[in-house]
This record gives sequence, C-alpha cells and structure tokens, in this order.
Amino acid sequence: MLITRPEAAARRFALTLKRARVIVSPLMRLAPAPPEEVSALLAEPFDALIFTSENAVHVVRDLPGLAGRTAFVPGPRTAEAAEEAGLTAVCAEGDARNLLALLLLRARDLRLLYLRGAEVARDLATPLLGAGISVREKVVYRQIEVPISAEAKAALEGTQPVIAPLFSARSAALLLPHLSARAPVRPIAISAGTAAVLPTPFREQTVVAAAKNGSAMSEAVQRQIDALVRVERPQRPR
Repeated sequence: MLITRPEAAARRFALTLKRARVIVSPLMRLAPAPPEEVSALLAEPFDALIFTSENAVHVVRDLPGLAGRTAFVPGPRTAEAAEEAGLTAVCAEGDARNLLALLLLRARDLRLLYLRGAEVARDLATPLLGAGISVREKVVYRQIEVPISAEAKAALEGTQPVIAPLFSARSAALLLPHLSARAPVRPIAISAGTAAVLPTPFREQTVVAAAKNGSAMSEAVQRQIDALVRVERPQRPR
C-alpha cells in the first residue's frame, strides 16, 4: 500500500490497517504561515474558530489565545485535534457541507475566524458572508509538493497491486504523473470529486469511501487489503 499524505498523517493512518506492507511517500509537506501573522489575528476580537482540517489545528495549536475557545469542525478527527489543543470542539459529524449547515444554524450571531489551508474542497466564507454572518479567514498553511521516493516509484512500476488511498483531489493530481497506463494501482478515494481527477482507466476501478472521513477510508482500504489477501492465499480444499 502506498500512502502519499504528509508524513505524520500517513503514519497515523497506517496504524489503523492490518496485514498491509506500507510504503509512506509523502507527495507534499506543510508550510505554515508565519506565527506572528496568525497571532495578530488571534489577538483581535472573535467568538469562535472554524477549522476544516486537522492540519490547520496542528499549525496553530501552540499559539496564545486559543485555549478554551470554541471551534466548529467538520468531523471527528479534526474535533479530536481541536480538543487536544485545548479547544471546545463543535462537530458537524460529516464534511464541509455539513459544517456549513451547522454554522448557518448555530453561528449567526457570532464573529467567526476561519483558519484554513491554501486549498479547500469547499468555500465556506462566501456563503457565510452571504447569510450575513461575520467571518474572517486566514490561510495558515500551504501544501508544498515533494518528490516521490524511490521505493514508491519502484512499486508503481512493478507488477504487484498497489492500493493507493487518496484523501484529496490535490493528492490525486500529484500522484498522476507517476502513473503509467499499466501501473498496478487500486485507488481508494475519499470522495467522488477526488476520484474524478483520475483518468478513465484508473477512475473506473476506483473505490469511493462511504463517507468523507478517515474512518470510512480505513474501512474501504482494509476491505481491499483483505480481498487481495484472499486472492493471494486461497483456502486449501478440505
């Protein structure tokens, strides 16, 4: 299995899986914004934070002005990161679409500060502003492309099946240049939008997770691992 997420997230995801030979080859690294820029924003008046990824939480978690604040988040993993950072998480139990609905319902009288990555799957600020909700946003990290490892390249050029979990459209796009027409890749996409980035031959064999979260991705990947193990190790006739 090839995991191309940033190192820490890739290692953590690998721990959720069984019976897999894992290759971790991040195709991007996080480049945080200067902490003084974010600290200046945190010093200004606001009532609650918005995070759409745990990466944003990790980037700002040690800055002053966060402890005890309310943070609106889309899913359990980001909620867990927020709680670990001393925040009070309000979780939408879904994705960015669910988070937007939650904010429109519960944050109409709040001054919101949205701390995010440079690339997001869904624009939250525009519909919130359109609904008359006060929101400021700040890009607190960017994802910088890094070269694929020699081990990952060899696996993609080999003959053994390679399960490739894809957690975003950007990660799918970064993997594309390393795929030949005959690459033995079995993609697992976190969403239909992520799968759509892949060319037809790979898109047709892509499995889309049941939900846009890490647990659903783990379940989808584990099913593929188990299926491959059964094929490679058929039961002996009794």
